[in-house]
Amino acid sequence: MRSRSAVLLIAACFCYIALQSTFNFASVVQVQKPRVAYIAVVDVNVKEGQENEFLEASLKNARASTGEDLNQRFDVLQKRDDPSSFALVEIYRNANGPADHKGTEHYLTWRESVAEMMETPRSASQWETIFPGKASDYRSSAVILERSQGAADVDVTHVFVSVKPGREEEFKKATRENAMQSVKEWGNLRFDVLENVEVPTEFLLIEVYRTAADAAQHKETKHYLEWRSTVEDMMAKP
Repeated sequence: MRSRSAVLLIAACFCYIALQSTFNFASVVQVQKPRVAYIAVVDVNVKEGQENEFLEASLKNARASTGEDLNQRFDVLQKRDDPSSFALVEIYRNANGPADHKGTEHYLTWRESVAEMMETPRSASQWETIFPGKASDYRSSAVILERSQGAADVDVTHVFVSVKPGREEEFKKATRENAMQSVKEWGNLRFDVLENVEVPTEFLLIEVYRTAADAAQHKETKHYLEWRSTVEDMMAKP
């Protein structure tokens, strides 16, 4: 299990190909069930010295993206211990959302303006929601929050977990229960549980707390300690 901490910069309103296997002369096509939400996590490494320019362009794109009909959330995150590393978390209600987004003027402008700022080509991973259970639950009634408006103190952690094959359902059950209790904590702002679309043994927990102290207090709660004990044997690696 590995984690990545970041500064929350903007939060929206807080805010395949079928698998084919061949056995002798017969082939079996496994069709994936429809996704509940279309979530992409885009990782970007920016050239040193161009972080502020990238940030300005990305915030402008994010603000416009949150106004798209199918968008549920668009977060821009900057890594605390490596300010050249960013993550964009883009959440849409259905498959039309990401496709429509890539045809918008604000996205095309962003893509062109940041192209030369990137140290390496950006990469994206696709995720399905486990908790919350509906795409619409990713849009809350809170106002848009940016670092300049006080989000610098917000603690955002991405926890990546690899689970042993065959233990996925057990892990989802235990982690969903932990998330349901975690969102009741006073200091919690969000607790998302995601499963990698292409590698179903890979999970991502997005934990957002008001402060680092609130995040630390979470790890002392009964539900967290029970979750940790329950899933320990399910993890492919610590």
